[in-house]
Amino acid sequence: MSNRLDSTNTPSVRGDELELVEVCYGLASRWRTILILTMCALISVVAYLVFKPVVYQATLTALPPQRDKIQALRYPMYIAKQGVPKWGSTYWLPPMPKIPEINVSQIYSLFQEKLTSPGLQRRYAQEHDIPTKFYVSNNARTLTLIVNYDQPEKATEWVEGFAQYANKIAIREIASHLHHVIDNQVKILEHAISSIRNINDQFRIDRLAQLTEALQIAQKLNITDRIVETPLRPEDVPLYYRGTAMLSVEIEMAQNRETEYSLNSYQLRELQQWQDQLRNVSIKTKGVQAATFSALGVERIKTNSTRLMVLGIIMGLVLGMIVAFIAVLIEQHRNGIENEKASL
Repeated sequence: MSNRLDSTNTPSVRGDELELVEVCYGLASRWRTILILTMCALISVVAYLVFKPVVYQATLTALPPQRDKIQALRYPMYIAKQGVPKWGSTYWLPPMPKIPEINVSQIYSLFQEKLTSPGLQRRYAQEHDIPTKFYVSNNARTLTLIVNYDQPEKATEWVEGFAQYANKIAIREIASHLHHVIDNQVKILEHAISSIRNINDQFRIDRLAQLTEALQIAQKLNITDRIVETPLRPEDVPLYYRGTAMLSVEIEMAQNRETEYSLNSYQLRELQQWQDQLRNVSIKTKGVQAATFSALGVERIKTNSTRLMVLGIIMGLVLGMIVAFIAVLIEQHRNGIENEKASL
């Protein structure tokens, strides 16, 4: 039985070996096709290298700004945070918006956000008709803005222009936010001052009504001078005990007294001083830098010609062998059909 199995398996094995030998022979016999396709690929690579346009890379490096370059924004922040000392008086105020902290890290982070913003890059590219893209690399807080273009002067202009544009947008956003918070604080103080004045006006009206009523009672009781000696406690002594002379003077003084110098006068002065201080805050952005720019340069992008030529040769060989292999299969299939017809 083993001899029978060997006799049945041997032809198929030999047939497979024969087909493999035929395929190899067919590939070898079509060496011209493989060589031609390889040469075509190599010629294509050489043509690409010859006619490929020269591309330049412009780069600009950005580092965190120096502290003295952001002081123009920090001064108004300090002034707005100080407020006015409250000379022992207490009064109610709505919650005041918190003055934002402005420091080197916060400003540089916002600049990085603007520099890497795809929307901001698109807007700047559309405004200046830039046909290429911006690239940003970040290495240990060192940002590098990159532009690739075939004109080195244009690439340098664009990379420097967009860096300054992102810097301007970041500074303007910080200044705008600070101004918005200070403006809201001023409005809240205006509301508080108006509320205290309304309270003072109402208090004066109520006080005048009390004094007028006491004057009328004193006139009916014929109390002209103040009654000093009384068994009542000071807080229980009625107003008409002051007499018509004193009550008339108090009424006249209360009618002529201004609101600011009545009840809560110290509180009004504190709030007005605080309000005036905030109104006088001047936010200047001239000379402020969100980053320190350095290492502006441009260089030609070199192409690895040897690598491209080797890749072209490999791709040509692979393509030539695939084409030759397909041709061998077609030929074997055709020969098989002809043999079947001949046997019939």
